[in-house]
Amino acid sequence: MAVESADELGIAFGTAILGSVLLGFYRTGLADTAPADLPGGVLEAAQETLAGALLYARELPGELGEALATAATDAFTSALSATGGIAALILLAVGIFAGIMLRGVSSQADLTETEDEPDHEPTTAP
Repeated sequence: MAVESADELGIAFGTAILGSVLLGFYRTGLADTAPADLPGGVLEAAQETLAGALLYARELPGELGEALATAATDAFTSALSATGGIAALILLAVGIFAGIMLRGVSSQADLTETEDEPDHEPTTAP
């Protein structure tokens, strides 16, 4: 039960942290590439989610809507790529850390018994 709880906690933290990183990259990328002549409040709303940006883009006229949709999808793709790279680097670092920490530990060793504990054999009653 404790291992499952630790797994769930790790997954939740990882998702929250990497999701926040992705959103930060997306917002920055969209702010840099969005059309300058968007109506007031549209850019801020479009920076919340890709789906919101695409909905706003459908409501805008012609080339302005297309430019917002292109900027939003490009910003999201770039953000996803950067976040994936960060996640890969974290995974690599954890793998190296595990390799260093487990150096010298035999995969054949029975980790349930230690050298300090005597073997417990069943005793029979006389």
